[in-house]
Amino acid sequence: MVYLRMRQVRLKLVVKIPILALGILGIAFVTINILHLYHCSITFDINSYENVTYLLRKSNSHPLPGGDLLPEVDYKTLVNINFTFTTFNLICENTTPLLLILVHSAPKNFAKRIVIRETWGKSEENVKILFLLGTTDDIKIEKTLQQENYAHNDLLRGNFLDSYKNLTYKHLMGLKYVIYHCSQAKYILKVDDDVCVNLPTLKNFLIRDLSPYGATNLLMCNVVRNYKALRSYRTKWRVTREEYKEKFYPPFCLGWCILYSPDVVLRIYAEAQRTRFFWVDDVFVTGVLVSKLDSIIHTDISPLTLSLMEILHPDKCRPFLFGRADMSESGIRSLWKDIQDNPVPQSVSNRLITGSYRGRST
Repeated sequence: MVYLRMRQVRLKLVVKIPILALGILGIAFVTINILHLYHCSITFDINSYENVTYLLRKSNSHPLPGGDLLPEVDYKTLVNINFTFTTFNLICENTTPLLLILVHSAPKNFAKRIVIRETWGKSEENVKILFLLGTTDDIKIEKTLQQENYAHNDLLRGNFLDSYKNLTYKHLMGLKYVIYHCSQAKYILKVDDDVCVNLPTLKNFLIRDLSPYGATNLLMCNVVRNYKALRSYRTKWRVTREEYKEKFYPPFCLGWCILYSPDVVLRIYAEAQRTRFFWVDDVFVTGVLVSKLDSIIHTDISPLTLSLMEILHPDKCRPFLFGRADMSESGIRSLWKDIQDNPVPQSVSNRLITGSYRGRST
């Protein structure tokens, strides 16, 4: 009986020891993962680059010379329409922001704008943000928009109907605002309202990988090449041969995320004012117009953009600047929480596939 009891005790110990060991291993595994998630070592080597396509400023000189290229009547025109700002805020007055963010939004997208204001678009020193909209025929929405602007003072609106066919006007309205009312901004980001911007990492990217004083000839985006003009009646992006006669579009930016230097904004805008209107704004503004301008070359930042799978299962040590387009409000909030919970990389320059496009200082 004593032997049996002793054997039972041994069996219990034998069983408990593996369980205890597994428990310790489990705790260690969780601890290691927590350390990986929140204390990952983020260091990047800055590669050497050739074939300079943009120049980095090394002094705080005025970033937008050449405004005299525009005629006196320019302020009241936009390509082929008489233009006026219908809602207007001077957010850059008496400041020199590092970054001006122009968020393309639709009048009815109240929830999206609220999410941005509460997450990555919160008021920050050195960063200014405006939401760009056209007009609407809905009286109720119009009244709510007036109340929204009264509360936040961050809407910029023009006298064109807010629609897919008028996105080019919206894009160029934002560039017009930069030229006339925020030319002192070092960088300009055009982004859609369903995108999450990793603002802490973006600011480091601008200041450390580029320059705190700005740049020239800078056009960074997710680049599309060899894209056919769509002729099918089944797509809302169909264009006729009268609208665009070529079979392929020139290289252009996916419009949900574009980073400009102010001089590029001026050159593109000035070219738009003397070019035949085309309603596909991504193609027209960053493709057709850029193809007419010397020295401006698209720099691809796709490596700094999260894929759909990465948004669903983010790698805590994966440096990025932007989430994908078409994110939900809850998706933006979730990704923003991940951004806040994890360390900010000091440099991300070697993540650019087009490493040969890194600029030199001037």
